[in-house]
This record gives sequence, structure tokens and C-alpha cells, in this order.
Amino acid sequence: MMARGPGRGRGATAGETERKIRVVKRVMLWTTLVNAFFFLVIVVLVLALFRGGA
Repeated sequence: MMARGPGRGRGATAGETERKIRVVKRVMLWTTLVNAFFFLVIVVLVLALFRGGA
């Protein structure tokens, strides 16, 4: 995560930093869930293709 602009993160209060960390954690959680969901869907599709094609 790169800070945008010079000294943007240094002037931030503790509350701002905590809020940013919480948002980042939530985004990472959702990204992990979506990636796992798509991975499962792809695995199921591949298995179905192999069963149907073979």
C-alpha cells in the first residue's frame, strides 16, 4: 500500500489509521472469500467437464 502524496500518512490521527486498517482487513477478507468461491466454481466445472468428456 503506497501512501499517496507527500507525508499523507504521517499527519493522520490514530483513529484514521485504525479505520484504514479496518477497511483494508475487510477488503482482504472479501477478496479471499471471492477468490475461494471462484476457485471452487472452477474446480467443479473442470470436474464436470472431465466426467462428461471422458
